[in-house]
Amino acid sequence: LTQDWMTGQNPALRLAALPILVLYGVHYLVNGPGVEPDPVELPPPVKMEKAPEPKPVLSKPVKARATSASCADTALLGQELGELIREATVSSQSAEHHLPPESAAAMKRAHAALERMFPAVHRASRREVVADFSLLYRFPGLDMTLKPVLLLCHLDVSPVEPGTEASWTHPPFSGHVDDTFVWGRGAIDMKNTCAMMMHALESLLTRATPLTLQRAVYLAIGHDEEVGGAMGAKSLVALLSERGVVPELVLDEGSGLVEGGVYPLIHRSVAFVSTAEKGYMSVQLTTNASGGGHSSRPKLQGTPITVLSEALGRLQSNQFPVSIQPPMTDFLDAWADQLMTMQPMRAFAKVWRWWKPLVEYVMGRDPQLNFFVRTTTAVTMINAGVKENVIPGTASAIINHRLMPTTTNTSVLQHYERTIDNPEISINPTNAMPNGWMPASKVAPVDTQGYRAIVGSIKAVFGKDMPVLPFLLMAGADARHYVELAEGRVYRFSPTWLGPNEMSLMHGTDERIPLESLGNMCHFFSAFLESMCA
Repeated sequence: LTQDWMTGQNPALRLAALPILVLYGVHYLVNGPGVEPDPVELPPPVKMEKAPEPKPVLSKPVKARATSASCADTALLGQELGELIREATVSSQSAEHHLPPESAAAMKRAHAALERMFPAVHRASRREVVADFSLLYRFPGLDMTLKPVLLLCHLDVSPVEPGTEASWTHPPFSGHVDDTFVWGRGAIDMKNTCAMMMHALESLLTRATPLTLQRAVYLAIGHDEEVGGAMGAKSLVALLSERGVVPELVLDEGSGLVEGGVYPLIHRSVAFVSTAEKGYMSVQLTTNASGGGHSSRPKLQGTPITVLSEALGRLQSNQFPVSIQPPMTDFLDAWADQLMTMQPMRAFAKVWRWWKPLVEYVMGRDPQLNFFVRTTTAVTMINAGVKENVIPGTASAIINHRLMPTTTNTSVLQHYERTIDNPEISINPTNAMPNGWMPASKVAPVDTQGYRAIVGSIKAVFGKDMPVLPFLLMAGADARHYVELAEGRVYRFSPTWLGPNEMSLMHGTDERIPLESLGNMCHFFSAFLESMCA
């Protein structure tokens, strides 16, 4: 039925197969590719095997194929990362240069640590300090006709939530290294990448037969990515643009590898390479309706808090619509090609566009998938009240949105006006981004030399059978500032396991990374640079 339905040669069978495939598809999307036992010919009883060990808290790293002997020394890799973590380079939106004085001093010490740990890198490159605290390295290539490779990372980190320090197994800026992990703020986001990019370059430059670069390599290290990159990344882009640099590709942090079963659509381990990232906008709601006075004499219509709460409830109940847009369309196409092995389901998956409303319905209702297909709404801050027996005169809240490619700042504000419908509540974009918002990035092509090099390097390190799928980055990165510079060829990939447990550690308590993952990262960057530059 499936084969005939696909070819369309028999309209009657095509019609008969339709409801079967729809039901089969819904079952698969919800429950995965389970195979039910035969109800008639059951196998004879067998001795029960020992139950598998519970999964570890963090995803288990895959043993990398050795691409560099130096990258195999995970103890050394851990020491290098630990040294960077020990510098508390916490960025702040309100500080000069986006770094408070103590963080500015720590950033300078981190720069010195890089110079001390990676001497060959600094001998082989031209290093410039940009916007006082960002770094730009240029490694010249022999062929001036080849466009350069541009690698990105950042040394600033998010703050540790006050009051949680005692909950850490090791102090957040200790850079503690044990037999398994490197602990501390920045271990995942993203001093690990800076250290491993540097170590890969150091290894390639100092091995028995040093790598001769055919094309130039740039390494741009930002200092304020965690607060938007308006000073670091923007200044780096302006400098490169002024010099006429047009990269063959930009590679920044992003999505990574995920174990099978984490997402309903993914039933085996897979690598995600984000070819675009969502936009960013925050909105502040403020009201002084029915405000002020003693708590013993509240007004019947409530207080500013209740008025604001009702508006927030309306926003939560009226989410932005679901829409599958690029690059998630590319993701679903690749998903059908690389992950579907059961022929009936492969046929169903390959023509997912025929069932787009059904796929959107399933993904939009799934807690692990809905943020891939809609502009999200998250209430992140509320401010009201000074004392328990005083009705506040005003109440405010900030709501953060991650925007799909077709969502604009105007459409967000129109959604607010239509949903809240209360003239006593003011609606204003915050100044977290220039002009109040950052649109979603352009989608990078997947038919480029750079993307193929990323895919090949992933398979070289994590196994040739590792599926690699284009993806949409939910968060923001410095990469968005480089899209025009690189003519859209900007890719976001972190060569490490980034499942839900790892993501919860990022910006959270007990941030840490396995030593073996550092080896994988180092191997990946070595393989990628050889692929693009040898």
